[in-house]
Amino acid sequence: LSGQSLSLLRVLDISDCLSVNDVGLATLAHGCRKLMFLNLENVSSITDKSFSVILKSCQKLQLLNLSGCSLLSHKSLSLIGKYCQSLISLNLSRCSLVTDKAVKSIALGCKDLQAINLAGCHRVSEESMFCLADSCKGLLTMNLTGCDRITTNGLENLVMGLEFVEKAHTFFGFKPIDGYLESLLEKKLKFILT
Repeated sequence: LSGQSLSLLRVLDISDCLSVNDVGLATLAHGCRKLMFLNLENVSSITDKSFSVILKSCQKLQLLNLSGCSLLSHKSLSLIGKYCQSLISLNLSRCSLVTDKAVKSIALGCKDLQAINLAGCHRVSEESMFCLADSCKGLLTMNLTGCDRITTNGLENLVMGLEFVEKAHTFFGFKPIDGYLESLLEKKLKFILT
C-alpha cells in the first residue's frame, strides 16, 4: 500500500496476524490517520511502544478490538481516553494487564462509549465498573465475565441505577433492555422521514 492509499484507509483488520511486529504497526499507524475501525485481536506481539504510536496517530477511532493483546499494560491503555475520545466500542477481553487505572482513564476520556468488553480482565474491580457507568452515559453493553473482583451484588446495584439496561443472561454484565434499540431506531427514522 502506498502512503496515499493508507491515508484513505478507514477500516483495518489484522486480527490473528502473528507475524506483525511493533515496527510494522508503528509504520502503518503513521499513514492511517483517518482510521475509524481497528481490529488487533490476537496480535499478541503488540507492545505498549507501538500501541502508543497507533493511538497518537489514529485519533478518529470509533471501534477498537484489542482482545488477546496480552502485552499491553496500563501505560498505553490509559492513553485510549486521551487520544481516542470518539470511541464507541472497545474490546479489551483477555488483556490480562488491564487495571482500574486504565479503565478509569478510558471512562473519563471516552464519554461516547456504548460498549466495552472486559471479559477476563482479572485486575479490574467494581470501582472501574461504576466509573464507566458514571462517565459514559450512553453505555449499553458491558461484559465482565471472569472479572473476579466484581460481585453479582455490585453488578445488580449498578444495573438498578441504569435506565436502559438489564443484567445479561448469556454473560456476566449488562445489555440493552429488550426492544430499547428498536424503539430508539424507530424514533430516529421517524425524525428523518418527517
